[in-house]
Amino acid sequence: MHWVLRMPGALRVPRALCPPWALRAPWVLPVLRVLCVPGVKSLKARLTLGSSLIALGVLAVVYLTVSQTARNVAATEARKRAEEVVRYFSEAIAEPLAANDRLQVQLLARAFQKNGVHSILVTSGDGERLYPAPADPQVDELRAAPAFQAASGEGSLGTARLDGKLYLHAAKAISFAGSPAGTIHLWIDKSDLEESMRRASAPFFLVFSLGFAALILLGSINLHRHFRALKKLSSAARRIGAGDLSARVPVSGADEMAEFSTAFNLMVDGLLDARKQALEKQLETIHAMINTVEAKDRYTAGHCLRVAGYAKEIVAACEGLSSDEAFVIQTAALLHDVGKIGIPDKVLLKEGALSPEEHEVIRSHVVVGEEILSHMDSMRQIARAIRHHHERWDGLGYPEGLRGAAIPFASRVVGAADAIDAMLTDRPYRRALSVEAAIQALEEGRGRQFDPMVVDLAVEFLRRKQHEAVRVLGGSSVPAPAPEPELQPA
Repeated sequence: MHWVLRMPGALRVPRALCPPWALRAPWVLPVLRVLCVPGVKSLKARLTLGSSLIALGVLAVVYLTVSQTARNVAATEARKRAEEVVRYFSEAIAEPLAANDRLQVQLLARAFQKNGVHSILVTSGDGERLYPAPADPQVDELRAAPAFQAASGEGSLGTARLDGKLYLHAAKAISFAGSPAGTIHLWIDKSDLEESMRRASAPFFLVFSLGFAALILLGSINLHRHFRALKKLSSAARRIGAGDLSARVPVSGADEMAEFSTAFNLMVDGLLDARKQALEKQLETIHAMINTVEAKDRYTAGHCLRVAGYAKEIVAACEGLSSDEAFVIQTAALLHDVGKIGIPDKVLLKEGALSPEEHEVIRSHVVVGEEILSHMDSMRQIARAIRHHHERWDGLGYPEGLRGAAIPFASRVVGAADAIDAMLTDRPYRRALSVEAAIQALEEGRGRQFDPMVVDLAVEFLRRKQHEAVRVLGGSSVPAPAPEPELQPA
């Protein structure tokens, strides 16, 4: 079978299903290509163009139908008029024609010719021309037309064409008192009748065209409304794909689009509930890991929770962070030492000085922590933050020696929070520092160990909370517990 279109991804139309005029018309294939080729990516453009073409097609059919109807009505009216004129004229002219009263015949013929008859030919019984006199060349041409002979019979009708106009020809033999008196021929301008019928039908076609244009406009407006709703759906879907489950689609009306929007919102609600349930399970796992880590080292009991509390305060002072980023930072702070699960107790719990080899073993806890968490898809970003939380701003940290902005922001915050807790709590080898001493240490590490911006946020937090972070017991300054972290769904 031959195909009209052979284009990749295009609609293939069998040639047998196409009407002959569609195959001959040069504009058909380009229009079909525009409607069918994937190059026109806008569905709205396709539907609008397709609807417009259908409307134009309907208008063309209506126009042709109205025009053909006008021609048919004009032909019918011309025939009726010709028959009436022939009947009245034959009755009026029978007696003068039988009496061979040329003057009366000419007067009657002129009177009828002034009332819509284009040409009249009257001959006597022996074929002598009585009207027009003298001879009219136009009548002779009409009489010589091929259709003239076909309309020479009794009451017959025919057509003749002269100077681009179509004439209806009527002929009738006249008799009076049972004797033949002559013959009359009349030509009525059929083209003028058709033109008058077309003018009469023009307002109808104009009204019909305006009605169709209004329908196309209303359809386009309605189509635009639905596609605007589809754009909102698409925008919400992209936001959800990016992790923002707060996106919803406004619902208006009671049509299929409104029903689809409602179903979409219900689907997102279900995703949000599933995400909350997954987060609850995830938080249970996190707390189990924290308890496992802190059970190995009594000196670091509560350390992870305090680091998460400090990280929370730093994040609260940092503008422009999304809820997802804040969740990653706080969770990384909670689990930053999870890799110590893999550190041997003889190294982790050693009270004396560590050898260089033992220092390397302790440092490996960041890599072990990353390996533990990287097996969970939801923990990939958290695992990366944990891996680099001992990097330094000047590039002298570990495990990779990253420098400056190359260090993940979450790692920079966790590293600073970890250092704050280390300074503000007792350790086997020293007593806790005061808040002022911790602030001074942070300032000294600005641009060397710590991100300057994170130092500013941490110092601001410590000074603001200084009256809450320090308690005076027996004359010595001892820092109070850090704020409790509150993990919220991202």
